Amino acid sequence: MRSVLTCLALLLVALPAPAEEPSPGKLVQDVWEVAHVEGVRTGYFHTSVREIERDGQKRLRAAQELQLTFRRGQTQALVRMESGDEETEAGKVLAVFMKQYQGPKVVVSTEGALDGDVMKVTVSGDQGRFERKVPWNEQVLGLHAQDLLFQKNKVKPGDSVSFQSFEPSLNALLTTRVQVKEEEEVKVLETKRRLLRIELAPDKITLPGGKAFALPPAVYWLDKDRLVVRREAELPGLGKVLFTRASREVATAQGEATVRTPDILMRNFIPLDRKLPRGHDTSSAVYRVTIKDEKEPDTALAQDERQQITNLKGSSFELHVKAVREPGTDTSAEPKEEFTKSCLYIDSDNTRVQALAKEAVGNETDAWKKARKIEAWVHDHMKPDTSAAFAPAGQVAQSLRGDCRQYGMLTAAMCRAAGVPSRTALGVVYMEDRAGKPNLAFHLWPEVWIKGRWIALDATLGKGGIGAGHIKVTDASWTDAQSLTPFLPLLRVLDKMSVTIVQAE
Repeated sequence: MRSVLTCLALLLVALPAPAEEPSPGKLVQDVWEVAHVEGVRTGYFHTSVREIERDGQKRLRAAQELQLTFRRGQTQALVRMESGDEETEAGKVLAVFMKQYQGPKVVVSTEGALDGDVMKVTVSGDQGRFERKVPWNEQVLGLHAQDLLFQKNKVKPGDSVSFQSFEPSLNALLTTRVQVKEEEEVKVLETKRRLLRIELAPDKITLPGGKAFALPPAVYWLDKDRLVVRREAELPGLGKVLFTRASREVATAQGEATVRTPDILMRNFIPLDRKLPRGHDTSSAVYRVTIKDEKEPDTALAQDERQQITNLKGSSFELHVKAVREPGTDTSAEPKEEFTKSCLYIDSDNTRVQALAKEAVGNETDAWKKARKIEAWVHDHMKPDTSAAFAPAGQVAQSLRGDCRQYGMLTAAMCRAAGVPSRTALGVVYMEDRAGKPNLAFHLWPEVWIKGRWIALDATLGKGGIGAGHIKVTDASWTDAQSLTPFLPLLRVLDKMSVTIVQAE
């Protein structure tokens, strides 16, 4: 089950499902699964395998389609993706593909073909075309071969197996380790059955920037023929998603009433025990943070000049956060090129982005004053819109609508266009809900490099800097990012982090 894009559902918005295109070739497998979250039907997962012929060679084309529907505040969020491969009957992968839907106007298409010991992958979309070479080996299993793995190995309680697969959203190979447990009685739709339980745990992979990350584990249940009947995964940001094998009619039947559909915005709130007395003007704070099920919780959050981790005990630690609102003093320090050049999402060479940067900066030459002028301009000219799709800054510059994601990406791009190095920070921010209760909520904001120091801004607030109410999980330059991989470190803390305030000033 491809889970990476599903985990990032909080980034998606409503979009019409494109019409299905007829697939060529003889159908040899057609499996439908109905999806439930918190006991509510939310969509389906469909796997099909067809015999095709390409270049005079018989191949199996395995395709997977996932469609889930959630609420995102007052809007509907449709999580949809397609992925697959072409493989030999023995399971050797010859080609891969994926379509990534991020909104009605942004579609990223990934296609790859095996060439010797590398998979040549091309990522294309509205913002350009990029090529990657992924090192390959004969042990990589295709999707159809993965489905038959447990049957082929005749797995039994106590067995352990592992396999390598290709994760198209990361353009990387992934090793998954499987432990076979005992049979147990579980509910399959309306019937109780005794099924063999297996537990799958992916190895960590290294993300751009050197950060290590492990995809969430999953549990499968197999029938006597060793075919998957039921599977379940705790997907951060969504909750526990259950897929159960069913007929097409059952899987594609209309879901539950919208009012019962889980709200993914509410799921990503982290309650606080009390309010920050000065809100976003808080200059320093000490938090007690607990991250459950983390062997190295102190590596889940960023540490820099602004925030530091101390007093680690088990899964808990103290996080000391202070406001840094002034430039550094080292005028000779230069940032890496990745923070200055244009890229797919922070497309600072976009004509509209450059025009807005000039409008915001005017004749100003001081880098810190430029950045603050840009923050103020974005704050004053953007219109809040939680239904806006995540998109490159150039598109945001045209619509001037969005939430923290669009505010932050546009600010970062305009800063680069004005000659100020920038990146984005991702984490959580202090907020009070409609009832006045204090929480931390998912947030994205920009940071700029000024005289040897990274300083944070936040155009959603427009205060010329940030206080101690922002907690950073990670940061990213977005260079070489053709998908949403910079958000993946958030998955280590969503649904798993609890926070209390020790002190605040």
